[in-house]
Amino acid sequence: MQIDETVLKQIEAVAQKFAGTYVEETSYTWYYVGAAVLIGGGAAAAVLGKKKPEEKIIDNNLPEPPAKPH
Repeated sequence: MQIDETVLKQIEAVAQKFAGTYVEETSYTWYYVGAAVLIGGGAAAAVLGKKKPEEKIIDNNLPEPPAKPH
């Protein structure tokens, strides 16, 4: 006879509760998701917020192109 792993975890939790040593496991998933959002947002702001260097105007003395016909 095999005992399911979830049943073993439940038995262990009940034994810990009787002994007064039970500590509820918490999920850290939302902490990881929140940290990823903060880091991603900071990286996006850093990349998108950079000022472009001023473009130098090069005068090559070429005539303007003709205007489009109306």
